[in-house]
Amino acid sequence: MRKKLILCGMAVLSLAHSAIAQDRLMREGHHDRSENVFKRAYFGMGLGMDYGGIGVKAEFLPIKYVGIFAGAGYNIVGLGFNAGVSVKALPDAKITPTLIGMYGYNSVIAVQNAPDYNKTYYGPTAGIGGELKVGRRDNKLYAALLYPFRNKAFDDDYEKLKADPAISVQQDKLPLTFSIGFNFAL
Repeated sequence: MRKKLILCGMAVLSLAHSAIAQDRLMREGHHDRSENVFKRAYFGMGLGMDYGGIGVKAEFLPIKYVGIFAGAGYNIVGLGFNAGVSVKALPDAKITPTLIGMYGYNSVIAVQNAPDYNKTYYGPTAGIGGELKVGRRDNKLYAALLYPFRNKAFDDDYEKLKADPAISVQQDKLPLTFSIGFNFAL
């Protein structure tokens, strides 16, 4: 156990030293001027879990292959929010494939005329998607298929709802959901 801790500590120190050295070289001007430091931010509106339902999402790309995002919006029952990471496979291409992982709201039960059943459920979600860059500023149209890992509380409540003779379930739970939005480069 002690050896693992020492190895992990050395790895963290090594990464920190590398990051500090790169930062110092950039401040002192020891870099190729044709390569700019990649830091980009986006803000957009959309529909889907990563937008909190019908809402907004902000994303920051510390490097061009990875985005860190958070979204909030209305999810039929109330406020929904999510935060996560997206990995961009071809970040310089006009169409960029992405892998998405996030945590936040991933299921909702909404029953008309029975608000006691209305509830938002939280858990992890994974997905695949793509970004289409549009315009000179690289604004992007975003679409994704998402797989929510629903928790046991949702499954239990859903089964109780289906078993209640006073309630007619209009829609079965979807195994996959989608997300679509437009994001402006900042």
